[in-house]
Amino acid sequence: MSDSPVAIVTGGAQGIGAAICIELLKKGYRVCVADIQELKAEEFARDQQKMYGEGNVTAIRCDVSKESDYSTFLPCPEMPAYVASKHGIVALTRSFGP
Repeated sequence: MSDSPVAIVTGGAQGIGAAICIELLKKGYRVCVADIQELKAEEFARDQQKMYGEGNVTAIRCDVSKESDYSTFLPCPEMPAYVASKHGIVALTRSFGP
């Protein structure tokens, strides 16, 4: 696995989240696009894979709008294991919610 840093970007399929993904990719990060809109996340990831390589961008469906999700450490309990299986050790800062 690469020594490049890994970022998980919630809401990463479009808008500001997508812009953040692109900037992180430009800086050498490997990025996991986490978004409730699974098809958009996958399409965005595929488009970025063409420029930055398949192993550098992945997508995962994640709904961070549910209050019940805030009671857990992460909005999607499977996300760290999924990203770690693709990229290795990962750190996540979440900056959303009420």
